Amino acid sequence: HKIPNVLLLAFSLAYCLSIMYPTQEFLFYYTALFDSKTTAAELVNFYAFIYGAGGFVCALSGGALCDKVGIRGFTAIVVGCCAVVTILLPIPSFAAQVAGQVMITLGTSLYFVVVNRFCMLYASPDLFGTLGGLQFTIISVGMAVCMQVLQLATESSGEQGAARFQLTYVSTGTLATLL
Repeated sequence: HKIPNVLLLAFSLAYCLSIMYPTQEFLFYYTALFDSKTTAAELVNFYAFIYGAGGFVCALSGGALCDKVGIRGFTAIVVGCCAVVTILLPIPSFAAQVAGQVMITLGTSLYFVVVNRFCMLYASPDLFGTLGGLQFTIISVGMAVCMQVLQLATESSGEQGAARFQLTYVSTGTLATLL
């Protein structure tokens, strides 16, 4: 199943960059977006709570939701999280950023269900672990390389303030949503 695997890897890389890269830059982004280290710190602290609580809820209910709506419907939900994050992150509003954090948490937590279900569908039972391990290895190495490239691109873009982050956030989010 070469084509489905390549598509999953392309989607996964774009998706993880669009959802996870912003979390690596939250403190710097929020400081630039709100011109306030205090607001930035508050939002980063909110994210820690949201990620813990949201991850817990998703761990309990993500698989059951996937069973109920099917892998296609569930993948659409995950992609919807990415689209909403892409829209919310550029908005200079505390509430919009908290809502974006909620969607990032849902998107991150639910994404892993998609990859595991994909492996269950496209690998024989004796290769399920191998395919899952290979997928996560390729995605992890790709993320490590691409995050460094994105960070360099962000720093050298010539943009100032929040715009230098937003360009990357919106472009990776759009690409992931389209894939």
